[in-house]
Amino acid sequence: MYKIGEMSDALGITRKTLRHYEAKGLLSPPQRSEHGYRMYTKDDFLHAKSIVALRRLDLSLDEIRDLFENDDGGRLRKQRLLALLDEKLREIDQTMAVLQGRREDMVARYLSLIDAALDSDGEKRDNGRQ
Repeated sequence: MYKIGEMSDALGITRKTLRHYEAKGLLSPPQRSEHGYRMYTKDDFLHAKSIVALRRLDLSLDEIRDLFENDDGGRLRKQRLLALLDEKLREIDQTMAVLQGRREDMVARYLSLIDAALDSDGEKRDNGRQ
């Protein structure tokens, strides 16, 4: 059994995050000790570890919940996860293409400004001073 602090430390997340996962229905309500402390089982730990790994892949809590709620033994979950990751990769590729275009535009403008600052003989202008 893990107390909430032990489990959060082992997962590299905060206690607040674990309580949030519980409130969102991603984790089942844990058992309670006689003093009212949350006590998690090894299965709880492994499930939370899966959630943390999926969050690190940039899946939303709703996407993660859907993966676990519609669990059919693993094979279809893996297929759904692959489809989600494929979508995320396409979004990243699109973002990178937009950023690359913006970078190329900025470089062109930068070089244009440098060219405008040069004389016909290649000397830097002295800010309008002769």
